Amino acid sequence: MSFWAGPQLVSKWPESLKIVDVIENCNPSTTRVLGFIALSYVSGGNQEVELPLSGCLLRASQPKTIQDALIACDKFGYRYLWVHQLYINQKYEDELQDQIQINQMDRISQHATCTLVAMDDHDSNHGLSGVTVPRSWKLTVIHIGEMVFYNQEPNLSLCM
Repeated sequence: MSFWAGPQLVSKWPESLKIVDVIENCNPSTTRVLGFIALSYVSGGNQEVELPLSGCLLRASQPKTIQDALIACDKFGYRYLWVHQLYINQKYEDELQDQIQINQMDRISQHATCTLVAMDDHDSNHGLSGVTVPRSWKLTVIHIGEMVFYNQEPNLSLCM
């Protein structure tokens, strides 16, 4: 169900939204929050992603990409993170809850403040460039007459 809110169509808030509180490392008691960040990455690798039955996240046991997303979320000033692999296809959850999350991934993406996209990774163990994985920058120098132009690396500490 959607409603009209001016020039764009806005969907209703995701039902039973499951997110991680990056400060408490647990699921919050409410599913309606002021803002959250979503994580998009290539899943897989040797490390299995699983949320314990307690609902509390053990950071050190998570793949590097999820660990970095938790750090980035906190650095950007957001308390909540949505990670598809933590809440879909869990062994202890029923298929109905998995299907609810799958069926509303479009609404989750639409309501996320932003989505962190891990574009450099081949699996979930790579991490996010610029968080704990250093970025590599190529310096380009162009000479035009007596003038020299070059690009400068962005200072990522200003962003985070």
